[in-house]
Amino acid sequence: MENKFKAVPTGVKVISVVYYIGSGITFLLALVCILAGLIFASALKEIPIIGSFGSILFVVFGLIFIGLGLLEMFISKALWHGKRWARIFVVIFTVLSLISGLITIINVASSQLLGKIIYGFITLGFNAWLLIFILLSQESKHYFS
Repeated sequence: MENKFKAVPTGVKVISVVYYIGSGITFLLALVCILAGLIFASALKEIPIIGSFGSILFVVFGLIFIGLGLLEMFISKALWHGKRWARIFVVIFTVLSLISGLITIINVASSQLLGKIIYGFITLGFNAWLLIFILLSQESKHYFS
């Protein structure tokens, strides 16, 4: 059900824009992978098996990133329009990000890299806010109902 008559809550707008930005970054990563595959193939002409395998691997990763970028773009647009399935995807991706962030902080804390620890806590904080907002805020519940 689209929410044509409901105002989009600011939190949903923020999350949607973050997903649009993530989509753009993912598309850039896809482009880098595909270009790296082409460069890898031409740089290793003397060793055709390694050059071909590496090139194909980079292109495959590039295509995977294109798919992920498209998914992020669809989720972002669907969030803006109040689609419930997009909310479910965001909850699933956010829970996975929280788990990944906790694992990263635990692993990095042992190596004492302060920058990565701070980045991990910022990411963890944003994901926690996102999950709390999308699941518990009255604005969000009303918008996606």
